[in-house]
Amino acid sequence: MLIIYFLLIILVIYMVFKKKTKKQKFTVKYNKKNASCKITNKKPSKKTIKRIKKCNNILVEKEKQCNCFMDKRKKYPVPLYEYLNDNSCSHKTFKQGCDKYRECRKYFGSFMSQYEPDYEPEEWKNPYIEGTHNCYAYFLDDKIPSITKKCKKMCKKGKACKNNKECNDLKPQPGYLSLKKNHKCSKDIEEKLDLYTCPSIMERVMCDNMEGSKTLLQPTTFDERCPVDYYKGIAVVDSGQKRDMPKGHTYHFFRQDSSGRFSHKPGTLPVENVDAVNDPIYAPHLADKNYTKDDPYDEDGINYDQNCRYFCIPRNYREKTKAI
Repeated sequence: MLIIYFLLIILVIYMVFKKKTKKQKFTVKYNKKNASCKITNKKPSKKTIKRIKKCNNILVEKEKQCNCFMDKRKKYPVPLYEYLNDNSCSHKTFKQGCDKYRECRKYFGSFMSQYEPDYEPEEWKNPYIEGTHNCYAYFLDDKIPSITKKCKKMCKKGKACKNNKECNDLKPQPGYLSLKKNHKCSKDIEEKLDLYTCPSIMERVMCDNMEGSKTLLQPTTFDERCPVDYYKGIAVVDSGQKRDMPKGHTYHFFRQDSSGRFSHKPGTLPVENVDAVNDPIYAPHLADKNYTKDDPYDEDGINYDQNCRYFCIPRNYREKTKAI
């Protein structure tokens, strides 16, 4: 009888240990489930995918020649509705050789809600904002007064704080808010806070932005138009595949502006609307996101090699999104 009890105890201990080990074992091996980005909500015909790729190439190649800008350095493109207005920028939109560019602008424009925020990088240049807000906050268009005030207190009067480590550590991270709120969807999210796979990042972002059972962010596709008062964004990850990082390396977010281009905020650096090779970003899943071409095995390097998912994000006057 004692032997049976003893064996049962051993069996229970084994099962508990096995369950715990299995739960804590993570992997980001490249596969369709954790690395695919659904581009179209319709049946992904080769024709649609090919047209999106072809138009992206045309828009990138002909941008400076055929687009209209609000500045001489050509960093601030005009909103799409201004570009397509026949009375605006006519010398550009009808310039010889720009007909295909204009056609592609209309095609990509048909995927937009027309409620996208303007590209205003100067609004994020305040050192107390630039040094504490990252791509996640920018993706949600959230300027967060609480961390801005904390940073201001940490810094000496008149001293720029964007390179202050204590301020930099205030950056919001996906999943921490839902964990803090003890939201029902954060049941096992604590174990995923250092896991950089598409499913993990998407779950954390969606969970942070839930009001009760209502999800504020809506998963979408590149060629699907967002509802009124919503704009489009995308989550991507650096899987660390070539650098032996079993939990992945890091994440990043892009958002779409009223010009039709996408912009982003790399960590505590300034906001920009170009990719790793300084090309305009019209289709982030096709953009160059490899910032470590010189040494692909550099552990500190960044290469966003996996496109996760596009989202429809509410403007803050519609629904208040939260990063922290």
